[in-house]
Amino acid sequence: MIVFKKYKIIFFLYLFLLIELFSFIFSKLELLSYNETPNIYLKNKDLYPVDKWRTEEKKWGSWHKTNSEINHIKSCWNVTYKGNNVGARDYDFKLKSNEKRTIILGDSMGEGIGLNLDNRFDTIIENQINHNILNFSSGGDLGPLAYYILYENLAFEYDHENLAIFFLPQNDFTDHNYNIWEKNGWNILNLKKRYRPYSRKKGDNYYDFFYEEDAVKTKSFGSADNSVIFNTKLFLKKYFWSTNTLRTIIHLIKSKNLKKNYNYSNNSFYSNILDAEYDSFFWLEKIINKATEKKVYLFILPSYYDLTYIKINNLKKPIWQKKLNDLKKHKNLKSIIDLSIYFNDEPKSYFHKCDLHYNKKSNKIIADIFGKIISKDKIN
Repeated sequence: MIVFKKYKIIFFLYLFLLIELFSFIFSKLELLSYNETPNIYLKNKDLYPVDKWRTEEKKWGSWHKTNSEINHIKSCWNVTYKGNNVGARDYDFKLKSNEKRTIILGDSMGEGIGLNLDNRFDTIIENQINHNILNFSSGGDLGPLAYYILYENLAFEYDHENLAIFFLPQNDFTDHNYNIWEKNGWNILNLKKRYRPYSRKKGDNYYDFFYEEDAVKTKSFGSADNSVIFNTKLFLKKYFWSTNTLRTIIHLIKSKNLKKNYNYSNNSFYSNILDAEYDSFFWLEKIINKATEKKVYLFILPSYYDLTYIKINNLKKPIWQKKLNDLKKHKNLKSIIDLSIYFNDEPKSYFHKCDLHYNKKSNKIIADIFGKIISKDKIN
């Protein structure tokens, strides 16, 4: 019996080493959905979970701790994020100003994951044309509903002339759809329901939002209780390549469920219409209506999967172009800028090597486009 147990242990040990080797090779070849190098193999071996910098206790969901900072290290970057006096990832904001200012609403793409502030599009614009931009973007699964709540309850109070909304189809169509989140278990983190708003239909072409009754507000996103689950995740992420394989498997299962349940045929949202209602456009319109006396600009941000699909299939317009056109009835919506028109090089060249957030190249293009628009409007 003892010999049998011994061989059993040896078998599982060899199996683990085989999986670890497989994960190492496939990660290096960038064949997995996640190809991160464990921190133990990096020059700086410390692991700084960026989630500890985020909170989830505001009405819109994820946000940042005020007057705080955290180091974020991955194999292709080592950057420091800072939360300012109101919790935005930007320099400190003043409520009142005699200057013409622009407000940005967006998720992690607008926040600039993996970038120092000097390389983010808004700082580039500020340095080039001396125009102040207040960036209220935040990672942590924010979409159009959250943008609206954030704008109404915080950002709107700050003097501004322009409003730019960064719309990322890759997840903004699903970020606040409760059916999708609940079916895939995304509404639960570390065994607790997340404090975030979900959209629901209340009649023809009308929506409101709700929070789950037992949702838990957290001062540190995903790690408020320093739980065993959270610390186990950090341990695996820090020491083992196999974490990439495990995360990839979970990602593929969730993607399969999404495609099966919501008529979602491939990874590009430029070519898909979910069976779920288009509540995202309802909340975009709510933001535009709220900013009725402002100049509004809507940026459509293609993901890596979108750009790949567009290039292979020579797609000219997203399948939901009519929904975008319907927004043009609002006179304060000055421009809709689809960045896929400007991203003409190899899709991978616009993203970090170890992550699918926009890199310096993408942010420079956004800065050039939006900087020219702001300059022209200032002259006019």
